[in-house]
Amino acid sequence: MTPSNFLAKCHFTKNNRRSYYVIESMTYNGDSSIATWTATGGNRPWTPTGDQRNYSNMFDGNPATYWVGHMPNIEPNTVTITFIYPVIFAALTITSRPSDIYQPGYQGLCTYADDVLVACTSSDRQTSPGEVITFAAHVPKSATKIELRYPGARIGVVAELEVIYSGRLNYFLSHWSNKYTKQLKK
Repeated sequence: MTPSNFLAKCHFTKNNRRSYYVIESMTYNGDSSIATWTATGGNRPWTPTGDQRNYSNMFDGNPATYWVGHMPNIEPNTVTITFIYPVIFAALTITSRPSDIYQPGYQGLCTYADDVLVACTSSDRQTSPGEVITFAAHVPKSATKIELRYPGARIGVVAELEVIYSGRLNYFLSHWSNKYTKQLKK
């Protein structure tokens, strides 16, 4: 879990005083102390090299290794991340495999936050090798379960998967008076 950037928000209280707060944005990439992950649909080993194409390759930090779902799959390919505590979900990103793109593996994918649709790729999407695909929430949403779902019998292919989220209120500042603001500058 490492900070990737900061989100700043401003809102007006009922008496028109502004409050500012900054929330640290974090990236989840497989750390079991933050969340657990599960996947369905199986994996398709590539026997000539012994490459197992396991699910865990999505979280190894190496885009040259990747998960390839089993075809034909018995159940739809999915990846589910369940956070230990509610987080503010901002986006899920996946990196496509580094070569030999199977285009249907990146078409019609959808991301859900607590079973509510967040975003989908188009059914005619054309993906480049090593491309980062972002499923961004239009409005950040509090959630514990984030899921990437492949439609029907689509093959799942992911080199890297990350969830961008926030869960900590790190700084809060209210402008109640000039005196208060001056005290903060000291």
